[in-house]
Amino acid sequence: MSATAACGLVEFLLFTNVLSAIKGEPQLMGSPEPLAGLVGEDVTLPCSLQTAESVSEKTVEWTRSDLNPTSVHIFREGRLLYDEQNASFQQRTSLFLQELKNGNMSLTLRRLQLSDKGTYTCKLVQKKWETFIQVRLVVGAVSEPEISPENTEGTRLVLKCDAKNWYPKPEIEWRDGEGRSIVPHDYNHTEHDEGYSVYSRITVEMTVNDTYTCTVHQEDIRQSRETNYTVPYIYKEVVSLRESKSAVIGLLAVFGMIILALILSILMYICVSKTSPGQICQQARRTIIMDEIDGLKREHLESEISNLKEQVSRLQEERERLEMEVSRLKEDIECQRGNQDLRRRLSSGLVTADTESQRQQGVQRR
Repeated sequence: MSATAACGLVEFLLFTNVLSAIKGEPQLMGSPEPLAGLVGEDVTLPCSLQTAESVSEKTVEWTRSDLNPTSVHIFREGRLLYDEQNASFQQRTSLFLQELKNGNMSLTLRRLQLSDKGTYTCKLVQKKWETFIQVRLVVGAVSEPEISPENTEGTRLVLKCDAKNWYPKPEIEWRDGEGRSIVPHDYNHTEHDEGYSVYSRITVEMTVNDTYTCTVHQEDIRQSRETNYTVPYIYKEVVSLRESKSAVIGLLAVFGMIILALILSILMYICVSKTSPGQICQQARRTIIMDEIDGLKREHLESEISNLKEQVSRLQEERERLEMEVSRLKEDIECQRGNQDLRRRLSSGLVTADTESQRQQGVQRR
């Protein structure tokens, strides 16, 4: 509601109360400011007499002019008139029956819905007079926002704050661990039956233990929710891994240049070693020389070749060690085979000796 409309409503209510006072009629009190409630919760719309006077035998009517039928809650002759009540409010409204004797006609709305927003009229009716006030209700919906890391860009991290089913449309603010505001690079909202869903993204440096806060707020319903995100240690490892990967790629590029240089040197040697170099070899030599001048620095190349020689030397030592190990294993295998052959021969010899002894004993018996 705009300031002009609010002032007009206040002036109208004041005029109504003054007119009622002049006529000697009871005056009602309510809330000059809009009330705010949240979906699913309960809210009480205030309405009472300025003087403690019983209204138990009078008619109390709560209506909303934009509905059809307009009746929200009708209390007459000591009971609720269900037949006249708008179907959307059935089983959701009640008066403080024990307070009617004190002039309290406040209405409780339970399980608020977005459709409950609007201006409600509280009317006290007698045979010769009636008086009323109006109470404006604003209904909102909120949810807890969530922060999630979406992706990384080098050493920078993209964070997304998502808030669903808010009403009215909320605003999103970001702050760092020191309370400084961060301007998002992306913001969007979607309207649907349950309200608004909004999200916002920021990009920050990937610093371990830094905390970022996302606050979602709506001024009309005076609601605010916030959540925090702390950069975990794992992202430091991700950065280190990427830096190591870049270093490996750079080293492979250097090795590629060295291999290319060796190939070019071999080609140049082949051309130079020929007894009658032709025009093709001469052109190749010129091309090779120009490539070496433009693409390689001699000092860097010598350093890399020295490193490669050291690596080759280590590989040769490792190969010799492996060859010695293989030789030792072969000797062990040969020794085991020899032992097996010896056992087989001994076993065969024992069988032959036993057979000859038995034969000689048989001859002696004859």
